[in-house]
Amino acid sequence: METIILDKIKTVEFREYEVKKPRHIFENLIEEFRKDIPEDIQAGLFYYMNLSEKSLSAFRTGNTTLGNYLYSKMQSMNTYFIEPIHQGMISLDYALLAYKNYVENDFVLAEENIDRAIESALVQSNTFPYFAIIIGEQSLNKIRIFARTQNEERYKTEVMKILAFFMFNQHENESCKNLAEDLPLIDKQGMLKHIINNSYIAILKSSQDEKKTRLIFQQIFNTLLKQNEFSGDQENLLIAMRCIDKIEDEDFLDYLNENFSHIKSSPQKLVKIIVENYLDKISNNQQLVNDEEFTKKLKTLGITI
Repeated sequence: METIILDKIKTVEFREYEVKKPRHIFENLIEEFRKDIPEDIQAGLFYYMNLSEKSLSAFRTGNTTLGNYLYSKMQSMNTYFIEPIHQGMISLDYALLAYKNYVENDFVLAEENIDRAIESALVQSNTFPYFAIIIGEQSLNKIRIFARTQNEERYKTEVMKILAFFMFNQHENESCKNLAEDLPLIDKQGMLKHIINNSYIAILKSSQDEKKTRLIFQQIFNTLLKQNEFSGDQENLLIAMRCIDKIEDEDFLDYLNENFSHIKSSPQKLVKIIVENYLDKISNNQQLVNDEEFTKKLKTLGITI
């Protein structure tokens, strides 16, 4: 049985999710409401977003002088933020401002502006459901802030909250519970992969401790499993999460074999946790060490045995 499982693990395709690239969500927003936006306003909005992308790029490369210059140049252009895209544009504007705050190490203000970006995204999502993707992206940015400031309690809470939103349509605001439900399944699944993979990276960078990071995510996944039943369109992900706890069971390999299709399609970092925990458990892994194909695949996850 073990040989069968090891052969199967070799077939895992480790894929990252890309959020409808190269198209910016701004373009999706404009496309949705193009008939309601005058052409001169559209032209102004595209110019605004051009400046926004250049400003963001400058901040990312450490050129804060250029980033601030471009950002200040944009501030006279919010007259283009008309209905029915007003809240969406406000959200994107706050998102850039939050990143500017982040690179300036003003984490408190960055968090406040992320919250404002999320609030506007929630409103826009009522008329354009796909805009809920911004809620995931900005929540991930909050997780990065909490990881950067080593606030373990807050980043664990934020990861749990945003996963529950996309997995189970849970939100502290009752009126927002249907927003994730209205998203296409492929977008929800993609966003969940994106959040799990990148929050894992951020928390690992903060903790500098692989085992601690794995344990943190095990705790998060266990809480989600306890709070929710195996139902709905995220059953695959829940089964993969449960696989972590099953490692200590005698029938773990049977469970993995039966549910391998669920594991295979899981977020890369969730697969990483399952594989690493299993490798930690087995006492003699010489067979694995000598298997070049298997060890090469593990190295794509940053695992060395």
